[in-house]
Amino acid sequence: MTTHFLEEAEYCNDIIMINAGKIIASGSPRALKANYITTPILEVQCDTVIDAMALIEKEPWALETSVFGNYLHVSVPEETAARRAIEQLLAAHRIVYRSIDRITPSLEDVFIYLLDREAQKAA
Repeated sequence: MTTHFLEEAEYCNDIIMINAGKIIASGSPRALKANYITTPILEVQCDTVIDAMALIEKEPWALETSVFGNYLHVSVPEETAARRAIEQLLAAHRIVYRSIDRITPSLEDVFIYLLDREAQKAA
């Protein structure tokens, strides 16, 4: 499923998420987000997204990190401490960021979370 379809799925009553021919989740968009995304997601906007991701994903407070264009989505256990930690980490490596904002999770965030969970089960 591409991002475009996931954006369209936000308007559906019920959806099924499938990976490799296997149903990995189903329900309404609201229920999927509530059931699978239980921690804050911070969106970090910066020019060097890949460099920032390489740094952030090594940190124990970064539960999950993924790239969305020029943005990073970072799932964290606690918003305030993680925001400070991201600011300090990026500044220490001279990575300039434009913003760090808490966002409402998207269905793409749910799908990526589920794919990561499936990969961990297989490992």
